[in-house]
Amino acid sequence: MKKKNKWKWAAALVLGIVLAVLFEGIIALYRVNRGYGNEKTAFLLAAESGNDYVVGENGTLWVKTGIQPYMLFHLKEDLGHVHIRFKEPLAQEMNISCYYAQSDAFHVLQQKNAYLVEGTTEAFFSVPFGNWDSYRLGIDGDFVLESIEGVKSVPLSQIKTEQVLLQANGVRFILFLLLFVCGGLFLAEKREGRKKSRASEGKPRMVYMDGIRVFATFMVIVVHVWGALEKMSVLQEQKGVYFLFLIGQFISISCNPLFFMLSGALLLPWREESFSVFVRKRLAKVILPLLVYGGVYIILLSASQFSVQEWTTVYVLSMLRGNVRMAPHLWMVFELIAMYVLVLPLRSLLKNASEQTEKLLTLFILVLMGVYSVSHYWKIDLAFSTFLNGWTGVFLLGYLMNRSWMRRYDRLWMTGGVLGLVLGVAFSMMAGSSNRYVFGTSIFVLLIACGIYSAFFCLESCLQKCKGILLFLGKYSYSVLLIHWFVLYNVLFIQGMSPLMPKVFFVLLSVSLCSLLSFVLAFFTDHMVIAVLERGISQAAKTIRRLFKRREAVRG
Repeated sequence: MKKKNKWKWAAALVLGIVLAVLFEGIIALYRVNRGYGNEKTAFLLAAESGNDYVVGENGTLWVKTGIQPYMLFHLKEDLGHVHIRFKEPLAQEMNISCYYAQSDAFHVLQQKNAYLVEGTTEAFFSVPFGNWDSYRLGIDGDFVLESIEGVKSVPLSQIKTEQVLLQANGVRFILFLLLFVCGGLFLAEKREGRKKSRASEGKPRMVYMDGIRVFATFMVIVVHVWGALEKMSVLQEQKGVYFLFLIGQFISISCNPLFFMLSGALLLPWREESFSVFVRKRLAKVILPLLVYGGVYIILLSASQFSVQEWTTVYVLSMLRGNVRMAPHLWMVFELIAMYVLVLPLRSLLKNASEQTEKLLTLFILVLMGVYSVSHYWKIDLAFSTFLNGWTGVFLLGYLMNRSWMRRYDRLWMTGGVLGLVLGVAFSMMAGSSNRYVFGTSIFVLLIACGIYSAFFCLESCLQKCKGILLFLGKYSYSVLLIHWFVLYNVLFIQGMSPLMPKVFFVLLSVSLCSLLSFVLAFFTDHMVIAVLERGISQAAKTIRRLFKRREAVRG
């Protein structure tokens, strides 16, 4: 046994060193290529023209006057990054974007976005790879400018080992090493524990919920690729294409109510569970991954230069406010966390509810959703509101959809889902826009989600045949949900997807690549970062409890 543990430690150490060197090497190589550490090639950038800005006070005060502010540059040099200095700290958070092209042929896919933190006085903005000669740099707000400098990129063929070593960070390397070694050890332990659990498996698992979870996660990626496609094309001008686009849009946007319904179905059934146990489970499964992946968006996608203490303050405030810049899709996670506050009281209320009461509750939710959806058609802002016509109603509907009596209506729900799709597309085609009907609590989208839910339940016997793959994919679906936006908008779209690509090929390739890369990153992060943090927090909590017990024993 000891020999086995020695081999485990040796393998984890080797794996940790290899991964730490690889990650730190890639980061250092990227920084050298983008011109960091090559400040001798820096040159002042002077805007040739501007849009939606008024410039005053000797060219230092820039005041935003429109919705698309930018300054235009034309360069012969291959730009690696931009260094911006402000005379006064920024008064508020604001976005910064850069379009890059050849001969002013700017395109919505060829842009990179970041954000500037309130109080920023200095910022660095890396430019994606490519032979660009035209740049549109936009800062979405008012600022007092000191200077903008461009730094030349360094071709990969000219990069020297000494330059890479200078850009390497020893603290970051040690952190990588610790995480990867611990992650390797915990992964080995989990494999052994999984073998033991397989031997003691009981009754077969109902996997339709895993199927819904995987489907909804995939639809999240589809709906965001769909949004990029809509920006690229004026789809309304092509009726046939727009019709197909609307079908895909309505089906894919059902991912939002599906996630809320799934959470309600899993959490609201009555069980004897203390508040502390409930909180610990949610912290491990939901909050901790959100804190990790949220940090990716808050820190990595900011151009501001701050100290560790300042970044800690920005990070904590962003998470407490539920406002993570550059990650708008996280609204759903924060909304779901808000639902958790209601779980224990709702369990008590629903515990002894009769079938008739549950049916009435289902009817009220659907009627209220329908009234509010129809009011959008006439642009009427209703004066009354209840919690049942919002996400709380969808959350409750998930519980109701999972009740045994509901199985008598599965065919009706599936028919309703098709009807919701037909009516939603028809209303959108007549209005020339889908904005009034495609949203998470729209009655059309909700009916589609309920139809999909019932369809997966009816397919339970078929899903049992692929139980293993659904369990495996479902395990990482939450992390894929969290990280996919970063992959889509900060890996694929800024560098890898051609704006000249045919629409169908663009959608298929974007969805496929984003799904694959997001899963790889989710798998790696879950085992090498989140598992390590979870174990560390658990051990720290145990140590604190032991200390308290010892102190109580001494006093006694």
